[in-house]
Amino acid sequence: MTADDMISVLVLITGLASLCEQTAHRLSRLETTLFHLTDARLMAVLAEMCPDVSESHRALAVERLTYRTGRSCRSSPLIRHGDVLIVCPALVTPRAVEWNVHTSTRLPIQDPNGIRG
Repeated sequence: MTADDMISVLVLITGLASLCEQTAHRLSRLETTLFHLTDARLMAVLAEMCPDVSESHRALAVERLTYRTGRSCRSSPLIRHGDVLIVCPALVTPRAVEWNVHTSTRLPIQDPNGIRG
């Protein structure tokens, strides 16, 4: 996976998070802040909005952005709950972007085209 692949995925997730924040502000309703998608729906949205990123790299980016034991929610802002991923805009921060873009070029398995997914 290349840094550009990760940036493309992060731009989409950041945009969706910003849309939720703006909706919450406009409607004065906090429940519109969080949003959730099934894996299949998120992958379909990513395929439509990030057509230059391969399916395997989109899946790898989502996996790296998903919180689990041993990861910081500051760098992995997607939260799995059953078969859905929850996005909390407050967790989609510059640190998540910086860490994921920086490490996407520093993972141990590399080739000249980026990281193998």
